[in-house]
Amino acid sequence: MIDTVLFDLDGTIYNYDTPDKIGLQAAFDYASPLLGLTPGELRAKIKTANDEIVRELGKNNASIHNRLIRYQRVLENMGKPIHPIAMGMYHAYWDTFLEQMALEPGVLSLIDYLHSRDIHVGICTNLTSEIQFLKMERLGIWDYFDSFTTSEECGSEKPDEHIFLYSLAKAGSRPENSIFIGDNRSFDVFGPAKIGMKGIWYCPDPEIRTVTPKEIEQYTSTPSKKINPGTETRLNDGVGIIRDEFGEYPVIHTYEGEWCRALFDL
Repeated sequence: MIDTVLFDLDGTIYNYDTPDKIGLQAAFDYASPLLGLTPGELRAKIKTANDEIVRELGKNNASIHNRLIRYQRVLENMGKPIHPIAMGMYHAYWDTFLEQMALEPGVLSLIDYLHSRDIHVGICTNLTSEIQFLKMERLGIWDYFDSFTTSEECGSEKPDEHIFLYSLAKAGSRPENSIFIGDNRSFDVFGPAKIGMKGIWYCPDPEIRTVTPKEIEQYTSTPSKKINPGTETRLNDGVGIIRDEFGEYPVIHTYEGEWCRALFDL
């Protein structure tokens, strides 16, 4: 009996890619003239800084998402003063990002449906708490969720099992009675599966991606050398079942429609 549904936030409740692209451009527009770099050169330095931080801190650490730390490292690597450019880049990115956010179609109607069935609905998300709080506020969705967990709060990043268990403890639920929905198969389907949760992949793009080596590496310490593509059996235009070397799990292309709701009639 399903009593809890946990959602990822970024790319699942709202579209992440468009705000990220526009936000990055705002950061480039602000900092490139000040640093005497082209946007392409600045992008490369940001990537280098991010790679260094991940290498030093490890992947199971919310600080790797902190753009202020990332921009600080860029300036340190260049031998430039940190203030005020790091903070200027940070605000240029996030102020623009928040302005561009838009909810995924049908997601709030689905949550209303889940609540009508007395299902606990929560957020379980990687990233720092302050930024995720601001996103929830900007979207106006705090009242739709019964619990909220960030990786910074619990000290663990998806797909590590601790963040899922931490979130379920807030809900008072067990893995076998819970579902996780998210746009990243490694984090949101394979991760929850390791503790016995059912994962549902939210993939609004109708073209199903193949399983990538990176996904397999994140899921297991001994990745397979042969990557088999996932195959989908469509139940309708919005819902299907994926079968690949990790087993079988549902995929949602849209939150709208009776087929989507039927996934929770368990």
